[in-house]
Order: sequence, then C-alpha cells, then structure tokens
Amino acid sequence: MSWLDDLRVSGADSHLTGAVEIASRVGRGEWSAVAVASSHLERIRLLNQKYNFFCFVYEEEALATAAEIDRMVQQGRTPGPFWGVPYALKDFMPTKGKVTTLGSEAFKDWIPTEDPPVVERLRQAGGILLGKTTTSELAHSSFTRSHLWGVSRNPWDSSRTPGGSSGGSAGAVATGMVAVAEGSDAGGSVRIPASCCGVVGYKPPLGRVPMHSTGNDFETIFHHGPLARSVDDCALMLNVMAGPDERDPLSLLDRPSFSIPVPVQVSGLRVALSIDLGFFEVDPQVRDGCLAVGMALRELGATVDQVELGWEREVVDSWAAYWGVLLAAMYGDKIEAYGEVMDPALLRLIRQGQHMDAVSFKQIDLARSRQWQCLAPVLQSHEVLICPTLAVPVPAAEGLDDDSYGAPSESGKLLGLDMTCPFNFVPQCPVISVPCGRTKDGLPIGVQVVGRRFDDLTVLMVAKAIERVVSWGSR
Repeated sequence: MSWLDDLRVSGADSHLTGAVEIASRVGRGEWSAVAVASSHLERIRLLNQKYNFFCFVYEEEALATAAEIDRMVQQGRTPGPFWGVPYALKDFMPTKGKVTTLGSEAFKDWIPTEDPPVVERLRQAGGILLGKTTTSELAHSSFTRSHLWGVSRNPWDSSRTPGGSSGGSAGAVATGMVAVAEGSDAGGSVRIPASCCGVVGYKPPLGRVPMHSTGNDFETIFHHGPLARSVDDCALMLNVMAGPDERDPLSLLDRPSFSIPVPVQVSGLRVALSIDLGFFEVDPQVRDGCLAVGMALRELGATVDQVELGWEREVVDSWAAYWGVLLAAMYGDKIEAYGEVMDPALLRLIRQGQHMDAVSFKQIDLARSRQWQCLAPVLQSHEVLICPTLAVPVPAAEGLDDDSYGAPSESGKLLGLDMTCPFNFVPQCPVISVPCGRTKDGLPIGVQVVGRRFDDLTVLMVAKAIERVVSWGSR
C-alpha cells in the first residue's frame, strides 16, 4: 500500500499543491499561511510514523511563522518569493539553536550556533520550516537509515528504500508533507532519492548555491540542492537559495533568476544519450525508461544521439576512494568513541580513507581529468547528456547496503546501484533527476539531465520538457 492509499483510508485530502502556487496565493491573500502550514503538519502526523521522513517537527514555531506571514499580508507588505511555502531541511544542514544530528549518535546533542546561507535565505524569503528530515549516518549512503533514527521507507512501497542520503527530504516532498525540501549531494544524495521517490532533484553547479555548512569551505564535490514535485518548484527554490556569499569562497559571483514557469524550448537542441555511461549493467526497465525520454525529446524537435563516453569503472572507484578520505578527514575522530554504533559500511569507508597515502589521493585528480577529457567533447557537440539516475529498480529498505553493489556482471560491466557520483567529479556541470516512468512493480524511474558547465537554464528547460511529455502516473 502506498502513501496515497494511506491518505484515502484516513479520509485525508490527498491534493498536492506546488510551492509556486502556494507562494502566489498566500502572497495575494487568497490562502492563509496558517491553514497551509496546518494541512501539511496534518500530513506529517498521518504518515510519518510509517515512513519515517521527519526526525524533528517544529509545529509551534511553524504556526507562529505562518501567523506572522498572514499579518504581513493583511498589512499590505510586498510578498517575498517564498511566502507561506512549507519546506524541510535535511538533518545534515546545521541550523542555529536546533539539534542537528547528521543522523549520527556522535552528533545527537549538537546545537549549531549559526545558520549557513541556505537556511538564512529560505527563512528570509518567507518560507515556513516544518522540521528536519532523516538522513543516512553522516550522509554517507544511498539508503536512508541509521542507528539513531531507524529505517526510512519508500512512499510507493514501504518495503523499499526512499534512497539516500536525502531520503527523508525526498519522501516528505513526494507525500505532500512539505512542498519542497533541501538536500545535500556529494555523490548523488539529492538525485538518488528523487529517483526512488518520483520527484525532481537538482544538483546545482559548483558555487551556484553557497555551502559553508560542513566545516570545509574548499570542498568541491558537496552541493546543496532542492527537491520538489515539479521543475517549476525546483526553480523557485533555486532562485531563493542561489547567489554569492562571502562565507563560501567558491560561491559564484552572479545571482541568476530563472523564469517561472520554466520555458520549454528544446527544438533544435542536441541531446546526447548514454544508457550505461560505458560501464554500468542497466536493468531493462530502466533502459526502456531512458530510451522513452530520448524518443519524446526527438518528437519535440531535439536531435538525440546515442554516444559512447569512453568511461570505465575507474570513475566510480576513484570517487569511492575520494569519499572515504573526505569522511575520514571530517569524522575520523569520532570512530574511537562511536565506532561500535556506526553503520558498518560507513566505518569501512572511514577506515579505508584513513589508510590512503597523500600521493594516491592526489592521483585521483588524474582520474578525474581523464573523465573530463572524455565528457568535454560530448558536451561541446551536445547541449545536454541524458542517462539513468539508478541502474536498477528501487532496492529494498533493509538487507542491502552500498557494499552490496560493485561486482562485475557476466558481461564484465559494473553491477552498481546509482549512476550519479561521476557527475560530482565534474562539479561545475548542473545535473537534475526527473521522473520518467514506472517499473512493472509501480516504482518510479528517474533520468538525469547533465548540462554544460554552469548552464542551469538548459538543464531546467530539458527537464521541464521531460516532465511535460513523459507521464509516470504519480497520482
């Protein structure tokens, strides 16, 4: 039974209103922000116990914020772009004065003393923070579960995972607990759960959305990005989050504003299509969903070419080694005290990272350079690259972990889970995951749209076109 069946059984309203419409109606005084917040809080009460998407809910504070927005509307104040929009932050995002656990026993009592830029901007734009969402421990995994918060479950089949590590955020958006949510993405942690839950998830290009949230202001593979039920809602949240901030020296100096609704202009575009990125074993249902996207874009006037990237599994092996070193640098000091209760896969990653020498670590840049040298010509001759988000249908919530994947298939290809981490190694390229169909079991399938460096607009336009013409039956 899916979340829609749960709502019908309860008699609750299953209508889902997007962030763009909420902000517009609240700003014009047609809807009460208090009523909007209350309806979303009711969905959390109805569904969260089963699906475990929220670890903290700020009901009293949310209603007080909503009441203040209603007062400002009555006073005739000029509305902000996000007025009255119920949203969530991943419990990896530091939040001033609020416990932020990172999904780990090691941080279960941590109360940050400052807000990162993203938190400030969402609040100042008039959003209503309803709570913090579950994440895998230290955001390390493609599954959302932890010793601290337990197992989060897929809204379309509770025996399956919502993906990770932003699974709580994606699931909360999919079920209408919030209109939009923030996620973080160092190897696919926005796009993986977006695909698993049937929503839109965006990894902006490096610097588009300022970080200053992990303690490392010079890290290049981490991104904060929006999760939403539509490309337009994703663009709205991106408009609020994006722009320079001196606390993040890698933040871009320009502050783009994307038109809403996002235009659909794909006629004449050149689209590259890769089903397997050169080395993944891809499930036939996923392959068919990706091919359907290519056909749909061709019917809209785009030129679609299947391409060979020339990549090998070195790409993902290098990312995994890099990820282990990054986790070891950030959290290796926690394993002596908390190792016994840490996720075993996380502990293995940290220990592997601790044992990598500096020369081997720097040689990862050479692998990244080879990767880019293969991708760059494809993006020179095509505006975007299309590929699956996951190589397989949504996996079970329990009994598997990231270490369950990685063996070679009979044909020698990689039996992997997600196809996202290669694009964190070319972080200047924007990447979005958008739903493109269902499996025979009714689970969503996602496809990635990869753009040229810093070209958010084209990626959003192509995603909007896919959203418009490829129906996956989300409701």
